[in-house]
Order: sequence, then C-alpha cells, then structure tokens
Amino acid sequence: MFPVGLILAWAEGSFQPETAKPPQSPPDEPPVVDAPRPERATAHPPSVDVLPKLGPVFAAFGPSGGRCYAEATGSSTRSDSRSFVSGGFELGCAPVSRLTLRAFAGRRQSERVAPEVGAVVRVAGDLENGFALAILGQYKSEGFTEVGGEAEAGLAASHRSSSVRLDSNLIVGAGVEERDAGEADVELRQRAAFVVPAGIWLGAMAMGRKRLSGDRSLPGNRTWDALAGPELAAWTGPAVASVSGGVTTVGVARTGWFVALAFAGVTN
Repeated sequence: MFPVGLILAWAEGSFQPETAKPPQSPPDEPPVVDAPRPERATAHPPSVDVLPKLGPVFAAFGPSGGRCYAEATGSSTRSDSRSFVSGGFELGCAPVSRLTLRAFAGRRQSERVAPEVGAVVRVAGDLENGFALAILGQYKSEGFTEVGGEAEAGLAASHRSSSVRLDSNLIVGAGVEERDAGEADVELRQRAAFVVPAGIWLGAMAMGRKRLSGDRSLPGNRTWDALAGPELAAWTGPAVASVSGGVTTVGVARTGWFVALAFAGVTN
C-alpha cells in the first residue's frame, strides 16, 4: 500500500487551482507616420497667353518674372496690282512679374528699318482671375512719316477663359521730333477668339487708326486706315504660331488684301 502522506500530497497537487497568468500587453506597434505628400507641380500657363503681343494686338497678362520670349513676324499686302512685304523680329523679357520690356526691329512697306522699344506694365488682374489691365508705352523710330519718331501710350485689357480669348487696345501716338510736332493719332486694336480643341483658337482681329491733328495725311489722302480679318493660332509647349488675313488700307492708297504670319517662343 502507498503511504497515506504520498497519496495526500498527490491529491493536493492535482486539485490545486491554476495560478492566473498576468495579462500580457500587446507588442508595441511602430508609430504611424504620414507619408510625405508629393508637391503639386506648378504648371506654366499656355505660352500663347503670356505673350504680351501676338501680331499687332497687345495682351495685358505678360510672362512671369524671369521669363523671356522671341517672335518673328512677316506680312504681305497686295493693292492696286502691287505687292508689299514687311517683317521683323521682337525680343522681350520680364525682369519681374507685371513688367515686360520689349524691343522690335524690322522693315515696313517703306523698306526702311523700323526699330522700336517699349514696355507693358500690368496694373490689375492676372491669369488666375481671367482678366488683366496693363499700361502700354513705346517709342517707334518711324512715326507718321517715313522718318522721324513717334511716342505711343495706351491701355490693354484682356480676358481669358477655357474657351474664349479677348484683347482690346487703345493707343494714342504723338510725333516727338520737330518736323512731326502737332501730329497725333489714336488707334484701336481688337481680338476675339474661341478655343476650338485644346491648343488651337479661331477668331478675328482688327485695328483702326484715326488722325487727331496735324497736316500730313495717310496714303490715299485719308485721315484714317484700318485692317481686319480672321485669325488662326496654335500652340504647343513653348511654341506659338498664328496666321491672319483680310482686307486692309494700311500703308496703301487703295483697299487691298493682306496675309500675316507670326512665330513665337517663350522660355520656361
């Protein structure tokens, strides 16, 4: 027989309640760190919208500070069985936003080199709001005659939306040399266009000039001249091209026809 003490010791060990284990804390989880958000790329506006001048019409927005542009223009006019060709090259830069400095050199129908310098100063609005107003100023080496000079000042107002482009200029010019003293005129330049697909607009442009004072008359012994016609522009990346054509009395004695081309590029 087993000793009684051994049996009791076995029984006591078998029926002893189990000691509850202390609760274990869950393993430490690494802290959640928000992944850095990618920075939004700042997209440049369409190159065609920052050009201060495309063809004869000014725009009020202008490029942002540090950006520059170059533009080559050419036109052909036919009137009274005669043809006239003109063209030139323009460079411009914006040292700061709101200010664009520009210089042009080229030949007009008079076959004389016609340099000019100017500035466009945006005083209100921007592309984000879709509207802008700018002050224009320029000096042209040819004024109302084939020689002499003319100073011009005016306003440019522009509107941009996803489907509409509008530009309007009002410019007043006056002779600055002695032979042109008292000569003055006013010009109105307009553009209205609709974006067809992205990267192309189709519209019309027009400009008219009326003499305000002075003894000299325009070709054809007129006190006014004008041109108007359809315009097509296309752009991709930094490049812009436009073609326009229509009826004109500018620089000719009788009403004629014109075709004009412009090619431009804007730096990033």
